[in-house]
Amino acid sequence: MSVGGLTGLADEFGGHCTAEERTVRSRVDRPAVAVTSPAPLAPFRLETPRLVLRDFTDEDALALQPWGSDPEVIRYETWGPYDDEQVTEYVRRAAAARLERPRTTFEVGLVLKGSTLLIGAGRIRVRRDDRAEHLEGDIGCALRRDAWGRGYATEAACALLDFTLHLGVRRISATCQVENVRSLRVLQKLGMRCEGRFRHEARERDALRDSYLYVLRERDIEHPIGPHGPALCPSCSGWRVAAAH
Repeated sequence: MSVGGLTGLADEFGGHCTAEERTVRSRVDRPAVAVTSPAPLAPFRLETPRLVLRDFTDEDALALQPWGSDPEVIRYETWGPYDDEQVTEYVRRAAAARLERPRTTFEVGLVLKGSTLLIGAGRIRVRRDDRAEHLEGDIGCALRRDAWGRGYATEAACALLDFTLHLGVRRISATCQVENVRSLRVLQKLGMRCEGRFRHEARERDALRDSYLYVLRERDIEHPIGPHGPALCPSCSGWRVAAAH
């Protein structure tokens, strides 16, 4: 995975990711990882073996709308179906979030490498826990139906996790409706651990559904793991989940 915007973004959060920590976290134990320091307002861009994760453009609205209104795609989502106006507004909000300093929301498109095909969307949200004096975050990911079953969700979510850790976030969470078996498997592959079940927490159209809360904490991560150790997935930069105690 190549990471663009890492150093500048981490600096925006008041030094929670020090220069020394960045060196450890971005150490090139695997040749796939490269870290660059862009100019201010540089666009978000992550690359995995098969995907590019990048900021949305105005042109993406047209590609988003068909699968943003697909009943199967939104079946376990709290959003949708989207019409043309709602998709345009979503892209507009994503663009506005790019201007925040520090930037705390990353709504990004997932594009197949070597093409312009938008196959999904990803999200990172970062917030400061004033009581614990550290950063927390959450991630999310959705794919168009014809991109299911190919490992893209795991690859994209792993890149989102890795980037969020580079920002100095200590606790990363994700929620998933209990019936959404595909997404549950992705969270488990990432090494995230179930920490609870929310009763009637997720509103799906006219019904309330139960959701699981999955969490990955920085203290549960072992990194770097060296060039020959096991990797969580090909897009990660050399860390793995420590064995549960």
